[in-house]
Amino acid sequence: SYTVVGISCFALRVVASTDTRIRVGNGTVTAVTTDTLLPAGVPEYVAATAGQKIAAVSTSAGTLNITENV
Repeated sequence: SYTVVGISCFALRVVASTDTRIRVGNGTVTAVTTDTLLPAGVPEYVAATAGQKIAAVSTSAGTLNITENV
């Protein structure tokens, strides 16, 4: 799954309900099990620019909350 980053965004604040792997990039973005670990319940800021996407993958069902920082 992914979300497109808005035009005035410079970073994303992400927090997941389960351990999750995330990847930010351009074009088609697919997260894999070797990508950056986002531990459950730990908020993190990741750099992102307009038009980029974020993808996430987890071994269990959960929620990924994403907030754009402008």
